[in-house]
Amino acid sequence: MDGIRVLIQSKLSEIAEINAGVPIPDGMVENGQTYFGYELMEDYRSSDFNKRYVMNVNLTGRLVRKDNQEENTLEVMDLALEKLKEKLKELNFKYSYNDISFQDGIRKILVKAEGRYSEENNTFLV
Repeated sequence: MDGIRVLIQSKLSEIAEINAGVPIPDGMVENGQTYFGYELMEDYRSSDFNKRYVMNVNLTGRLVRKDNQEENTLEVMDLALEKLKEKLKELNFKYSYNDISFQDGIRKILVKAEGRYSEENNTFLV
């Protein structure tokens, strides 16, 4: 799973507008920062005679930002979501998302993605 984590995190780190990594509690969300906290799940799919494995990888994450009256927070979130979707496409992930809450002044978008990972060439398959 380490190779999968490194590959995904390196791709998400290319998005300057988002702090991607482990999920953080709502109380730690800072003004002016957009976070994408995510978790991964891996399922064995197949292997060949040379023990080259293919796994299903499921990513579940939340795009989070504090609402701010001095900016259009919804627009900032939408732009961050667009950049996140582009990186997921580059990884060959299929994804879905939906607004899940606006509580305590924090906006959240749930993002789910899935892909097939090949250990042989350390990449996600189309």
